[in-house]
Amino acid sequence: MPTFFNTLDELDKFTMELELHQDELQCVNCHKSDQFVSHGYVYKKKNKNERRIVGKRIFCSNRFGKLGCGCTLRFYLAIDIPKLQFNTAHVTTFLTHLFKGSSIEKSYATATGTAEPRQAYRWLKKLDLKRLDYRHASSQCIQAATQLCTSANRRVRLLLSSLQPLWFNRTLKATSLCASQANPCEHYQYLQQTAFL
Repeated sequence: MPTFFNTLDELDKFTMELELHQDELQCVNCHKSDQFVSHGYVYKKKNKNERRIVGKRIFCSNRFGKLGCGCTLRFYLAIDIPKLQFNTAHVTTFLTHLFKGSSIEKSYATATGTAEPRQAYRWLKKLDLKRLDYRHASSQCIQAATQLCTSANRRVRLLLSSLQPLWFNRTLKATSLCASQANPCEHYQYLQQTAFL
């Protein structure tokens, strides 16, 4: 079942034609696939008064004669990372600066404009936990990079060596269907159908 979509139009089309996707969809609670209805958008706050659409929900309907369980499923745009305030462009900038040899604090400050680096270490922990997934995804593509990771931090060196084939593989980017060819995080989410972080 797809979780990430390139554009909002693609996502809207998918959620408006749920009858056509019954063989792909199945509720995680009641295991039914024919009770879904489009339910509404998922938003994230940009600042106090602004919010932006980052995804859409579908509803396993238990209303109007439907026999679903009432739970909702979320689908996201590939540019956004679920449960994270910042999007893939911020994480891409963070990791790009780490690849260039910048410190963790400077990389995070450049990516987010935030001087407090505490969250950077949380990002690193999440990235480290997904290192095996990155290696699996990179084993599926041609290895094109031979750059060395030059970081004083051992954990960062291990992480960057796992991400390196995904990051610098021009063949992978050239065959991408993503709207943003230069964003490896967005590309990963779209192809692997799982959150980058």
